[in-house]
Parts: sequence; C-alpha cells; structure tokens
Amino acid sequence: MNVLYTGKFLYSPTSASSSTPSLSEGSCMVDIVKFDNDVCAVMMTEDRNNPGPSITNICDRIATQVYRRYLSFTPAERIVWLEHSPGDRHHTAHIDLVQFITEIQQTGSGPDMGPTHAFTRPQWKRFFEAPLIVPLEFIRLYSFILKELCSAALVFIVEDKKGYYWRVWANGEGFFVMSSNPSAALSQKLLDIQGVTALLIQHDALIGLPDIEKAFTDALMKGFLSSRI
Repeated sequence: MNVLYTGKFLYSPTSASSSTPSLSEGSCMVDIVKFDNDVCAVMMTEDRNNPGPSITNICDRIATQVYRRYLSFTPAERIVWLEHSPGDRHHTAHIDLVQFITEIQQTGSGPDMGPTHAFTRPQWKRFFEAPLIVPLEFIRLYSFILKELCSAALVFIVEDKKGYYWRVWANGEGFFVMSSNPSAALSQKLLDIQGVTALLIQHDALIGLPDIEKAFTDALMKGFLSSRI
C-alpha cells in the first residue's frame, strides 16, 4: 500500500461555472492510498473546525476536486471513495462507502482545455462503525477488502446480540464479510457462497438469528433477482 497524500484538503463549495453566491471555503482531512492492484482509496474525514458546508452535503464536489488535484492519472472506476464521520457524544464513529456517477467534463481554455471527470449523485452505504476510527490505520487493516470495493454491492446485513453489524459484500470475484465485533474471526480472502455460509454459521452464537443460513440465502436470492449481483 502506497500513501499518496494525507492531510488537510481545502475545497470550494461551488464550481467555477456556478452562478450561486459563493459559500465559505470548506476543509476536511483526506487520506489517499494506492493498493497493489492499482485501485486507489480516498478517505474524506469531517473536520471539526470546518468553516464551510459538511462533507456529506458537498462530497461530490470534494471528490471532483480531489480527483483533479491528485488522481487525474487514475481511471475513475478504479477509485474507492469513503466518508469518515468521527464519533462524539451523540453517535459512534462510522465510515460510509460513497458511490458516484461519473461524467466527463471539459476544463480549462485554449491549449489547457481537456477532459476530466466530475463525480455526481452520491449514494452512501454504511460500511463500518466503531467507537474510534483512525483513517490510515483502518485503511491498512482492511486493505484486503477496500481494494476490491470498486464494483461491490451490499447483499446482506444483520445486527448481532451485542449491537454490532455484520455485512456481506459481493463483487465480480466473490464475497467478503465485515463486522466490528471484536470476537469476529473473519477471512482476509474473497469467499464463495459456501465460505460465507460457513463463516456465518461459525458465528451463529454471536449473531443469534434462528436460521442464519436461510436469512443469508434469502438475501442473496433477492440480490440475484434484482440484478445487483
């Protein structure tokens, strides 16, 4: 894993072509890494002292500006976008996978004019929650999953007896399971359906569903029928 950038990122809430009155410039923390399969992950973390709009309200423009500054060499479909909300007394820290629609735009003028990507229509999918999340540490720990997330779909989610969530994600290569339960013994490799079923059954005492195998199979069939898998 190669760290490309880590630090504060200043962003403009409005695009250069916008006629909307200018809002205050915002700031967030950004961590950008590149994995051994050439997938890049970008973690956008809310800055408690942010003078501008929150990253949730403006993550599409942040992603577009981060891409143009640091990742223009990377195909847009090879980037995993993550949004980190640090915990406070009202809620636990959590990370969302943010998936965008990408559009080609022309920027600059004259000889500097050229195509680039704009990221629009964000969709959030809760990925992880914990009392404390350190972005780069999290990326290192879960790099084996993050580098497979570009085309992933969430196919199964269940809350266990201790209030921890278990999520099964699928991509074109297989499945992987995520949980913040400290007692979870999870695979660091992509699994097939039998592997996921065996892992869930192994943790049946923690999860506590009457029939965890049936619950997962039913969710998987709904995924196939809705063409999400």
